[in-house]
Amino acid sequence: MAGSFRLASLNPLLPLADSFPATTIKTPGPVYFPIFESSAMPYLKCHEAGERIASAIHTVSAGALHEIASDLLPETRAEPARLATELAATVRRGVAPELLVDLWNVVFPEDHDVWFNEETNELHYETGLVESAD
Repeated sequence: MAGSFRLASLNPLLPLADSFPATTIKTPGPVYFPIFESSAMPYLKCHEAGERIASAIHTVSAGALHEIASDLLPETRAEPARLATELAATVRRGVAPELLVDLWNVVFPEDHDVWFNEETNELHYETGLVESAD
């Protein structure tokens, strides 16, 4: 089944005036735009985000563990394996949502645009690395 689309209709900010004519392109098959498939960011409830952080905290570097510990357990001085276990237990007991965002950025550095929605009690994030514009 052939499809077609109008280039001007792809961007709602472009005017459809006579001075800017739209172009119709015929295609041999259906038109598919994967970028429009889902624009929603992945999200987790706070307790789910805390559990995911606690489960992955054993994979972060020793330096990152000490950075996290300085915020959560400032009085604790332990080797990395024990420190990771104590930090995971602390996160599982519950921490402030703002701290979950900070922890998410340390434990999952490949994710970006991490933010907390206070109305829905959800942590939102984008997965994957952002390409440089250079």
